[in-house]
Amino acid sequence: MDKEAAMSVNRVDYGGSTLIDLTSDTITADKLYKGYTAHAADGSAITGALATAPLEPYITELNQGYVDAGTWKYENPTGTYADMYEVKADHRYFISLGANVGSRFRVMFTTTDISTVTENVVGSSVISTNNPAVYANTKYTPTADGYLVIAKDNVGKQGVKTYVFDTSNWL
Repeated sequence: MDKEAAMSVNRVDYGGSTLIDLTSDTITADKLYKGYTAHAADGSAITGALATAPLEPYITELNQGYVDAGTWKYENPTGTYADMYEVKADHRYFISLGANVGSRFRVMFTTTDISTVTENVVGSSVISTNNPAVYANTKYTPTADGYLVIAKDNVGKQGVKTYVFDTSNWL
């Protein structure tokens, strides 16, 4: 069967309008990429829930403290640069650096927005690495809604990218 014939199998032409038969479609939100819309067999709209892109940071290049063994140590100013991401309880996250790394890959989880504090905040250590390899990564599943704080350098290097993916819907 050629492409044109395959595309017309579930189509009926009604005087210039096309009716598409959806009754055999099996798409579900967890199989459709986030930001896309499709339709179920009954014609109802389905909005994708499958995450593919990295999360957008809540804050980038924060430099009013540093991560030390799961504690945010307030210090303003500092030579440390960190990114912060909002995360949800019981979601699985993949956390990574890219090809350009700094002197740190220290990640902590906290339920406190550390960008608003002027004191130390105790959280949970996810990873604590000095002089990380390119593409260094780890995974983490928080037990509460909160924030991942990724300290990426402590000698004033800006522009180090961090990546956080919500992998909860990945197979």
